[in-house]
Amino acid sequence: MTESYESPSGAGLAPEAVVERALTVLDGLDELPPAEHVQRYEQVHEALRAHLSGDA
Repeated sequence: MTESYESPSGAGLAPEAVVERALTVLDGLDELPPAEHVQRYEQVHEALRAHLSGDA
């Protein structure tokens, strides 16, 4: 098992941890007006894109 350590940018996290952290933005989504959903989905997309491209 590989151990990783959290940094402020998310670098060094296991891929599963990066996904879990990104998805926390969606917590409580069902309580928000639909107009705010797109912004939340875009935040998740950007976090995952940045990690996959090595920008994070």
